[in-house]
Amino acid sequence: MITRTEENRAEFTEASRVATLIRYAANKYFGRHTNVHANLLARCLLVVQADTESARGERKFKNANASILKQFNVAKTSVQSLLPVTFSNRIESAPEGKKAKLAFNIPFVPVTDCKKPAGATHLLLTTALVALNPDVADELPILTEKKEVIPINSITAIASIETENTSIPANYITFAIVDVSFAQEVNAVLYPLQSKNLNASFISDTILA
Repeated sequence: MITRTEENRAEFTEASRVATLIRYAANKYFGRHTNVHANLLARCLLVVQADTESARGERKFKNANASILKQFNVAKTSVQSLLPVTFSNRIESAPEGKKAKLAFNIPFVPVTDCKKPAGATHLLLTTALVALNPDVADELPILTEKKEVIPINSITAIASIETENTSIPANYITFAIVDVSFAQEVNAVLYPLQSKNLNASFISDTILA
């Protein structure tokens, strides 16, 4: 008979497996944060536990439950604390689900609406579409992004940001990610500010291909 400890260990292992895939797929954004794996693991474990079709100890990360990862700040610092504006997104699927693009509506004026850390001259705002197959570890993830380098003292309103159309295979989960950081311009060169309190990544949405 399988013990409760063994059941928990099996589901923990399943959640850790998928958390690792997501972390590596989005490492370009998540890599600079601490405790990313632990934070993702905790959320992925909720996805595993949401499997109502399997017995305890045999529950799996089901794509249909991946929406539990929506609205998830990966790091301790939230995107909303650095860019305290209301934004929305949509992942638009093309016919037959073979292509998708990410469109963000982020209405704000940099000089009045974003946090202004000491020494920062520019806001680095990236919206990304990351897709992966959680069932196959050796399939390469898909990533497309749109990066905006925005002067903090700008009075020009930012309305929306869109990525390019990207092919998404069947059985992939697509994540909409918002990444916010700051940089200082010195002699026409931008230097990212490394403080963990000035960097944030946010899984805004998920969709099945």
